[in-house]
Amino acid sequence: MKSLSGKRAVVAGIAGAHAGAIVRALRNAGAVVAAFDRSQEALRSLSDASDTVLSLVCDMTEAGIAQALAGLEERGHVVDILVTCPPPLVEDRKAAEAAGLRDVLASTVEVAFLWTVAAAALMRQRRSGAIVHVTGLGGLGGWPGWEAAGVAFAGLHNMVQSFAVDLARDTVRVNALVPGVTEAQAWQIATASGKSIDAVRARIPMGTFMPEDALGNALVYLVHPSSSYVTGDALTVDGGWNIWGRLHAVAT
Repeated sequence: MKSLSGKRAVVAGIAGAHAGAIVRALRNAGAVVAAFDRSQEALRSLSDASDTVLSLVCDMTEAGIAQALAGLEERGHVVDILVTCPPPLVEDRKAAEAAGLRDVLASTVEVAFLWTVAAAALMRQRRSGAIVHVTGLGGLGGWPGWEAAGVAFAGLHNMVQSFAVDLARDTVRVNALVPGVTEAQAWQIATASGKSIDAVRARIPMGTFMPEDALGNALVYLVHPSSSYVTGDALTVDGGWNIWGRLHAVAT
């Protein structure tokens, strides 16, 4: 697979659990990365940030995103690739309440929608671009306790399909990337289910938690010309978790 040398990427939502892996994968493939988040602290958390990563604060509103992209264009950072990462979401019954649901939808679906609209307008002019929204397994089936996250991720999957159809003739591709269970997330599942961490691992057909490079490699594929005929898809990198029953409970 050829590298992404010469490509310019935007990663929005650096506070998300997988954002660091996304940035590293893009950089390792040769892309120049501009990272955005509401929080300067989150941007500083990129432990491997260097001159190849432009870290900028953005308030994630329609006006803020438009200003951010206009600033990049002025710097000569033409947006070839957009990746959005959801903020940290944890299992929380309160998130299933109305206020919690609104917060989750605003920080995931609304933000991803705004970035897509703004980036697509620029990509359409050049008739080229790749957009990827990182989501979660909760959007593929029932995860008790993760109701708000499940609604948000399922909504993102539908949004991806709609934008993919709308932008296809302009050669702008839109896909979703669904991470599997990491070791950190496995501890949350184990605690919630009363099972051991080994039981969670046993629930994964491939027998291992999702490695960072597996997610990064999948992301690079989705934004690379090798996937030029792939759009509207939700690429799941979960070692077989989802196809072995859409269950929150671990194997018994």
